Amino acid sequence: MEIAELSRTLDELKQKISDLESQVQEIREKPSRVTVRESEEEWVEEIEGIVEKWFARVKHPVIVSACRGEELLEGHRKSKPWSWVNGGSIEDLTQLPTDKVMFLLSPFSSDQRLKILLLLEKYPKSSTDLTNALGFQGGQLYHHLDELMKAKYIEKVYKGKYCLTSLGRWGLYNALLTAKILLSFMEKGQESEEKTDG
Repeated sequence: MEIAELSRTLDELKQKISDLESQVQEIREKPSRVTVRESEEEWVEEIEGIVEKWFARVKHPVIVSACRGEELLEGHRKSKPWSWVNGGSIEDLTQLPTDKVMFLLSPFSSDQRLKILLLLEKYPKSSTDLTNALGFQGGQLYHHLDELMKAKYIEKVYKGKYCLTSLGRWGLYNALLTAKILLSFMEKGQESEEKTDG
């Protein structure tokens, strides 16, 4: 085979890989039609039972968060399962150093950084992908990326793409779960205020 022919073949293979990565990206972005809501209640009851047993032993208020899923590896060709279960007594949690708490939680109070974390939740993205999705200018984007890397929430991986770290994924999911619960309380509070006013 001549060098020109090998070069053409290599270019064709690169294009096919790029096309496959795009197809995987499109499939992952489509909302799933499968719902697990019907079985969620039984799992919640089981977890509540475990937390009750824990509380009975430690005799202090406790909090638990658990998560399970899969993440894509090596350019979307493989995935690996992950899971976490963390908990602690509220007494211990309220003794954490506030400066460290603020450092770790600050990315979730920045709209731009939260958007970056959400975009990286499904699969790695390049700075160009992030710029196109967010409309940030170069310096602005890199400032946010640097801050997220300092917090160890993201890292740079293959082909200069950024991805969530395990810590970043765990923090993001917990922040979103907390926000969901707080929003639900706010909505219930507004409903009860409207009933009282009416």
